[in-house]
Amino acid sequence: MRLIMICLIFCIVEFGCAPEQECCQEEDGGQLDIKPDKEKDLGERVCMPGTERCRDGIHYRCSEDGSSWIEEPCPGSTTCTASEPRCHCPDDNPLIVRGRVKFPNGLDPVSKALVYVYKDFTIPPRPGRCVECVDPNVEYVAYTFTEPDGSFELKDLPFGSYPLIIEKGLFRRVVDLNITDCGIYELPEEDTRLPKDYSEGDIPKIAVITGYWDHMEEVLAKIGLAEVDSSGHIVWGTQKFDLYNGESSERGSVFSGNAEDLLRDYGRLITYDIVFINCGNYIEDELYFWGTGGILEDPQIQENIRNYVKEGGRLYVTDLSYDFEEHALPKWIDFEGSIDGFVDTPEDFDAAQVGVEGITVQGIILDQDLSHWLNVIGVLQPDNTVPIRGFLEGWAVMKAVDTDDTGKVWVQGEVDYYYGSGELRPLTATFEYGCGRVLYTSYHTVPEETSPELTPQERILEYLILEIGVCLEEINVY
Repeated sequence: MRLIMICLIFCIVEFGCAPEQECCQEEDGGQLDIKPDKEKDLGERVCMPGTERCRDGIHYRCSEDGSSWIEEPCPGSTTCTASEPRCHCPDDNPLIVRGRVKFPNGLDPVSKALVYVYKDFTIPPRPGRCVECVDPNVEYVAYTFTEPDGSFELKDLPFGSYPLIIEKGLFRRVVDLNITDCGIYELPEEDTRLPKDYSEGDIPKIAVITGYWDHMEEVLAKIGLAEVDSSGHIVWGTQKFDLYNGESSERGSVFSGNAEDLLRDYGRLITYDIVFINCGNYIEDELYFWGTGGILEDPQIQENIRNYVKEGGRLYVTDLSYDFEEHALPKWIDFEGSIDGFVDTPEDFDAAQVGVEGITVQGIILDQDLSHWLNVIGVLQPDNTVPIRGFLEGWAVMKAVDTDDTGKVWVQGEVDYYYGSGELRPLTATFEYGCGRVLYTSYHTVPEETSPELTPQERILEYLILEIGVCLEEINVY
């Protein structure tokens, strides 16, 4: 007991530290000075290499060989104290780095973007397709997540020049920091928005299969991945995504190929991070959503879609194109049709196309983060809903989503269909398979003629374009 008390007094008087079980433990576990323990032969060492102390306001660091304390003045406006020997900014002049993350268009805020300084002040390689989320407490020097309005603050960063990394889903941008003193550093918004092309950072490689009755490519353009004219239409040739012909359209050189060719060529398909399949597709003049499955009756097409998701691809499907998901991965969403429940056998082709035309549904937002973001954007109604319109005759109706096995409902609402009225049904859902995700909406993303402004339901897609790309906390192996 006497030895412990001597150690305690020695530590407090000399170095201002309080011992744990060992005497004078630094935060990193290193000892500030000699422990009076007869069992340890420390020779001529007077301190532990890498440790620090502060005496009379002067900062010292232990020499590499542990033989002496070396005076090392605190840089800039930082100071040290006996109780906090490391150099730090004073309370009345903290070090804060602030910024705001926006979509590539520079207009809309990005919620829950990860902002961090990586270990060893390096830039990590882009994660592979099947990499789980890293532990930020282990991998990062400092990190934070943006608020729904896109704002962030990082405090107590180290001095020096190093990269600050901004990530959301499959988008990543690097900002060069140069921290020379305490104070507030406000980063320009042009530097912190997500990249709109590869010259500014990492963006996902995206393929869009066109359709007659939905146009998700228009939303991609509005968030900054293509130029748009005054009426909100894409200026073709400026898009940062590949377009595949699924509607027998005459856009000529704009297309990167035919949709069927893409789905048959797994080697090409797997090169894309996200594939969007719009509602209303022809493939080689075969209308495959009335009565038969067309190319979806081909087991190889089903296998390609299934493997694409399993190996980390993100698939986004709307309305009548639900058969792409249902016949490749039927287990997670129970559609109206021939079979009830979450089973591996798909519904008959077109069986879920029983929705009533012309309705407007108040979409109830079930995800709290999405709700907060929609409120910041200004489209969330007081009852936590957004209006969803543009339902055409025979839209595909979901019964339920398997939320016990990776499934999630983001939006639901009371709908009318051939066999019921005012029934609460899922409208937007996701599920995970392997290390990929599938997102499905019963309604059209773009409900009417294109306009320069994003509609409330387009805002949901805007949010989920980023959200479905985030890493998986746990890879689901099937």
